[in-house]
Amino acid sequence: MKKNLRLFMNERMDTHQFAWKCWKVHKAKQYELSITLEEKEKECIALKDKLGMYENDKIVTQNELREYKVICDVLKEKLTRVEESCELEKSNKDQEEKLTKLNEENAVLKCEKRKAEDELEAQNERYKPVGNREKMLEPNFRDNLSQGYFGSRSSRFPRQGGEI
Repeated sequence: MKKNLRLFMNERMDTHQFAWKCWKVHKAKQYELSITLEEKEKECIALKDKLGMYENDKIVTQNELREYKVICDVLKEKLTRVEESCELEKSNKDQEEKLTKLNEENAVLKCEKRKAEDELEAQNERYKPVGNREKMLEPNFRDNLSQGYFGSRSSRFPRQGGEI
């Protein structure tokens, strides 16, 4: 503005002309600034609109994030249940393996028991006649013992390490 005033001052003019030229320069500058202001206002409105869009996007994104967090929590719960189920299945498999092993051992023991019972029965059958003879001899054995038919051991057999 001072520059324009110097130009005007170099010229010889009256105050009325000077005031008129100053007013023109002022109006031109005002017009120029008003255009710049309008541009800045339009720019500001555009930025506000853009900001509004970003805020809406932010809200939408936050809502999506909440939904994904809920889904994530649900999936974590499912994963925990699946892991527990896997542990139970593993435990069940271990128990089934133990049960199978015990059943096998039980079957082996039953076979051994049958075998032992069969052997016992065979021996009973084999020695049954001897047992019957023992029963028959038993009363006679007692009688003979009481009557002294079987001498004392000391009289019939010499002592170990002693004279004959």
